[in-house]
Amino acid sequence: MAGDGWYGLLNVLQYCTDTVEQYRGLHPSACPNCGEPIRVGPDGSIYCKFDHWRWDGTEDGAYPPVRG
Repeated sequence: MAGDGWYGLLNVLQYCTDTVEQYRGLHPSACPNCGEPIRVGPDGSIYCKFDHWRWDGTEDGAYPPVRG
């Protein structure tokens, strides 16, 4: 039966890889600092109206900084 054993595991791994790539192509929908929905400015920049956070377009910029 197709999908059993190692081939089933490979299908799951391929699905996960495809899903990660799909989500990497999206911009964040909420501010990582305060959780407010983000907006698109007239210049096309993505920002938070509440605390003026701006997304720099990188994956690292979509998450709050690690404070340690």
